[in-house]
Amino acid sequence: MNARLGNGVRRRVDQLGDPWANQHREELGAAYHMQDLDAMMAIQVMAANTGERFFLEYVPDAWANRLKAVREFALVALFDRKRTEAVALGHGSLVSRQFYLWLARLHAGVQARPPKFFYVIGADSPPWTLLELDITTGQECGRHVLHGANWPQVWEAAGLVELRRQLQRWLLKR
Repeated sequence: MNARLGNGVRRRVDQLGDPWANQHREELGAAYHMQDLDAMMAIQVMAANTGERFFLEYVPDAWANRLKAVREFALVALFDRKRTEAVALGHGSLVSRQFYLWLARLHAGVQARPPKFFYVIGADSPPWTLLELDITTGQECGRHVLHGANWPQVWEAAGLVELRRQLQRWLLKR
């Protein structure tokens, strides 16, 4: 059995993980579901085994369905970690950026509200900048800075809290 953090989130068994993702786990808690799509996605899309650099945040359907084989989910946001803005927006990230925006648009067609896409810019400790790109144009449409423990405030400012609520309500009505 995995030990849990004080906020109810399962602790990583290997004690590893990306620092940004670990802080997401610690600061936002169990209600903010996130999955890393690390090595397999990195190898297929970026031709590099960077691992633990691409994440998605999602909302599951009703808790009562948690043991069923088939469940419904909604995609809240995709996050791609880059060390610098130049790398994120540079030519070398073009194909992966196109693919991630396509994934977001694909999900937009099957859920009540479209998901968001962010580059998470920074090193292995805060501050991190969340650089939001419009999923239909690829243009920057928002920028938020994460310092230490202000995650809930940043998630609110970035529209992720309200988007999560709307998607959760939609899932429960289905």
